[in-house]
Amino acid sequence: MKFCGAVLALVLAILVVGCASAGGPRHIAVVSVVTAHSTLAAVQDTEALLVCGTATALPAPQCITPEAHRAFAKKLVTAFDLDGQIAKQVLAWPPDQALPPVITNLLSQLDAILAELIAALPNTPATDRLLASLKGAQ
Repeated sequence: MKFCGAVLALVLAILVVGCASAGGPRHIAVVSVVTAHSTLAAVQDTEALLVCGTATALPAPQCITPEAHRAFAKKLVTAFDLDGQIAKQVLAWPPDQALPPVITNLLSQLDAILAELIAALPNTPATDRLLASLKGAQ
């Protein structure tokens, strides 16, 4: 499945800026954590709908094989772990300090995994709804 670069840029924009651009850097980081978690949950839910053999999946090749599902799940575990690390870093960030580079680094890693996860989804109406919801969250 091909996704235009705009979708990947959208995910990065949601993670880094979101709707919190009017707040300070700490507020932006907090909103980014919440948005990242919601985005991961939506990606996880969409993928679960598309696993071959489930009542909600389309026939092959528009479904996700059990092997691809396991690989997807491993990446999701890593992504949710990064999400937790980001939340811990934001909580530990002293309010009077500049944005710690570790947060930017973790957000970049999470963005890369999200891009891989989204690119792995087959072209289906469920995927289209996910992408539309991500676009609407911007």
